[in-house]
Amino acid sequence: MARNPRRKGRDGWKQSKSRGKPSFVTCECCGGKVPRHKAIPATQGFRITDPVVRQAVDDRYVHTFSRKVYYCPKCARFLGIRKPKRR
Repeated sequence: MARNPRRKGRDGWKQSKSRGKPSFVTCECCGGKVPRHKAIPATQGFRITDPVVRQAVDDRYVHTFSRKVYYCPKCARFLGIRKPKRR
């Protein structure tokens, strides 16, 4: 029996964990609903980059959070996260 060339293995690409409709995420910029496989992920957070301040402040007392945010392709191009496609 020949394998279907479009279908990859169990760990290959899939649109969602369950069958049926793909899961949606909310765009951080415009608030629109985007399918997860089309959304562009980015990390957003707080970091101390100045070396003088970094040495003066103890790392145990500074909470540097980071979270994963999603952008739709239109907003990602507008914000400069993703460059436009070359034609």
